[in-house]
Amino acid sequence: MTRRLGRVRAHTRWAWLLAAAALTAPSPAAAQRAGASVDLSGVRLRYADSVDATAASLGSGLNLVWPRFRADLAGSFSRFDGGDWAVQGSVIGALLIPATSWLAGEAGGWTGGSAHRDGTSTGQALGTIRAHVLARSAGLWLGGGLGGVRSDDTGNRVRHWEAGGWLRRGGASVVASVSPTRVGDDVRYTDTQLFAVWTSPRVELSGTAGHRSGGEAPSTGGGSETWGNASASLWVAPRAAVVVSGGTYPVDLTQGFPGGRYVSLGLKLATRRQTVEPGWAGRPARTREPAGPAVTAFRVNAAPAGEREIRVRSPGAARVELSGDFTRWEPVALTAAANGWWTARLRIAPGTYQVSVRVNGVRWIAPPGLVEVTDEFGGSAGILVIEGRPL
Repeated sequence: MTRRLGRVRAHTRWAWLLAAAALTAPSPAAAQRAGASVDLSGVRLRYADSVDATAASLGSGLNLVWPRFRADLAGSFSRFDGGDWAVQGSVIGALLIPATSWLAGEAGGWTGGSAHRDGTSTGQALGTIRAHVLARSAGLWLGGGLGGVRSDDTGNRVRHWEAGGWLRRGGASVVASVSPTRVGDDVRYTDTQLFAVWTSPRVELSGTAGHRSGGEAPSTGGGSETWGNASASLWVAPRAAVVVSGGTYPVDLTQGFPGGRYVSLGLKLATRRQTVEPGWAGRPARTREPAGPAVTAFRVNAAPAGEREIRVRSPGAARVELSGDFTRWEPVALTAAANGWWTARLRIAPGTYQVSVRVNGVRWIAPPGLVEVTDEFGGSAGILVIEGRPL
């Protein structure tokens, strides 16, 4: 029982975390950067429509980002009513290999496992390769993977194929995928999934819907299975959020765990706010584009209500835009001011970021006065440090 309960939250979360991290990693123009989070939550669950349980879970995560590589490490400890406990951990990595301004390859992998009070354990590993077609706000991918799964002394080979696409508009993003999978020689099934997320300055809403079909044991007691879950995060402070989630999750056919349903309430503490992205920002290469009017100055000043005033000087410009990882690489239009200055006010927490500016819609460049780095798509960005006391 402990082993099955220990997999409940991780089953759906790690599957989508793998997809999200592989699709977003590394995010364009990402600098060497680290972020960490701690989650404390209470979970009420029912699996196999017959067993109810309550658990307290303490989880932690570490996110490391380089220009072309990203790694996500996570672990959790869950203690259940009755004294049972489970420990879980995972490591996800992805390397982006750009070919052109719109085409890229990716090599990635995921490994994870769990240990339980009764002495049982599980382990999984999967390596993947993908080809991506990327635009600024949309993309497609095709790929596959090979790996294995172990449950105590029993192991099976896993073969996995996938195709999908993503679309982003403003604060909303959607990703859809189809994933045929084969476990050992007998189990075959196909998962079709849809993931959506919407963010605002204080609220993040996300949800997953999925359907499984297949010729061999796609679910417990039937030939198909449908599931769905949703999560809402309210950021009560720049580094803290209250998270409510619930829904259903499918059978874990790789290890034989039954499906079920759950509801969870928790508190998330993070070194910086990080939103799970379902797709790359996909900024195309800019070095081949002609230069626009020069940018002669760049400043960031403190403003009321915790905001920052961005000032860019470009005499003769008709339009000036800014994008950075603090805007999720969405362009932000600046407002014309006197003497060639353009301004905008944004809420930016203390930390280290990357930022680019563009004049007249022509070429993204690093703002003057900042240390310049080259992103994996051939563009350039500047390292921006926002100083201040961490909250």
